[in-house]
Amino acid sequence: MKRPQSDSKNRGGRKTFRHSLVAVIVSVASLWIASTAQAADGPEITREVRHAFSTVQHFDPIPECGFPGATEYATGNDHLILVDQGDSWHVTFMETFRVLEVPDDPAFPTIERKGTIRCTSISPRAEL
Repeated sequence: MKRPQSDSKNRGGRKTFRHSLVAVIVSVASLWIASTAQAADGPEITREVRHAFSTVQHFDPIPECGFPGATEYATGNDHLILVDQGDSWHVTFMETFRVLEVPDDPAFPTIERKGTIRCTSISPRAEL
């Protein structure tokens, strides 16, 4: 029997990605507002590494779809690298994660999935 998929809007990895993407946007916006002078010897590089994030989410059953409900345990790490090129920002975000999905109904198998997300962006500096 093929296991039904839960609502794609509530998948742990995608939700984590959306939260991380919001963090990237807020970080870049704050850097535009409070811009610093570029050093004469090269670009300013800011790197933030957050190791070992961990989230637990429970998804309620959806009887109409045959989804029994499940708890997802997500772990991983992410990297945010900002390079101030003077006239632009070079932003790289990467996240590696592992998700363990444990169904509420023991008749369904436990599923483990993992992945890597990487986004790169070059944005012109806003003139204030």
